Amino acid sequence: MGGETQKIRLDYYDVIVRLCEEGYFKKIYDWNEARGMTFGCDHGGRGRDITEFGDYFRTQRWTQGPGNDQPDLASDLIKSKVSSSISHLYQRPRTWLEGYYGSGWGTSSAALADATFRNFALGHNLLTLHGLYYTTYGGYWEWAPPCNHFRMPYWKHMDRFLLCTKRLSYLLSSGVHVCDAAVLYPVAAVEGGLDGDASVKAAFDTAEALYRGGVDFDFIDFESIERASVEDVRLCVAGEAYRAVVVPAMRTIRYGAMEKLAAFAEAGGLVLLEGALPEASEHAGRNDAALDALVSRTVSRCGHPQTPRETLAAVRAAFPGDLGTDEIPFHLHRRIDGCDVFFLYGAKEGTVCRLRATGEARLFDP
Repeated sequence: MGGETQKIRLDYYDVIVRLCEEGYFKKIYDWNEARGMTFGCDHGGRGRDITEFGDYFRTQRWTQGPGNDQPDLASDLIKSKVSSSISHLYQRPRTWLEGYYGSGWGTSSAALADATFRNFALGHNLLTLHGLYYTTYGGYWEWAPPCNHFRMPYWKHMDRFLLCTKRLSYLLSSGVHVCDAAVLYPVAAVEGGLDGDASVKAAFDTAEALYRGGVDFDFIDFESIERASVEDVRLCVAGEAYRAVVVPAMRTIRYGAMEKLAAFAEAGGLVLLEGALPEASEHAGRNDAALDALVSRTVSRCGHPQTPRETLAAVRAAFPGDLGTDEIPFHLHRRIDGCDVFFLYGAKEGTVCRLRATGEARLFDP
């Protein structure tokens, strides 16, 4: 269809997703909301299939507790961050964790605690243990062991673990999440049909590089960018205040999002168009002088990193990190009633951490 192809594709997907929202997902949300219930659901792609249901981010905001399973005691960064980012940007207080499908009958209480702490540091704050089996007659439920409840020899001791989880859930669902960076969830790149798979890989690789480099982040959808305001050289939305936004090799982008990002860059914010540059949108498809101008101005102000490593270096050079180290594998920062609360897990003994905060420090052991 020529230069209008991407415009037509994005307009089509926009209609499809809105109909899915209105006809199904929002109805379930409203039903549970009216009854004071928290609804969460574990889907096949768990955020890695970004166009599941048309647009995973836009459809899963219609759950009270966006979330996912972490099979086999895993702590998949991408899955957890997609779920928690939806919670942050749409002000859902709970990020639901189903744990832990298929970890086996040999799963110990220590392994449960370790997996839970890892995933809570990635943004979860509501735990449902995967299986409560009232019968294992004939081995029928062997497809998804274990049951972490009364069948386990440690069940009589589980009250301590569950109380610890309850305390963490309360604390980590209070206040607001604090992070410096956002990575645009590249739905438009896939919808547009221009190297969408490469954009998804860039998004997830960059997310891993940032977090493992000591820089926490959210994934952000185009609608949240469009409704954000630029304040004090930060892109502000739903309590989040981002200093940097990464656009991961997206040849197709939503025009309104690019327009807001260009304004953010002009106000002094850091907008990193990594790799392939946007060349099409729903505004006029390809060959759009207005889009090209926005992209050109942004690159001239903020640079043009080619790899996740270069993006991490640009972010680190722009402002100091939260922790002053990249040696803490799992980290989370929330601000609760004016207090900075850091949840840190997995560091080796003797690791030095310099938190970007002021005031009297207190150490809590959950």
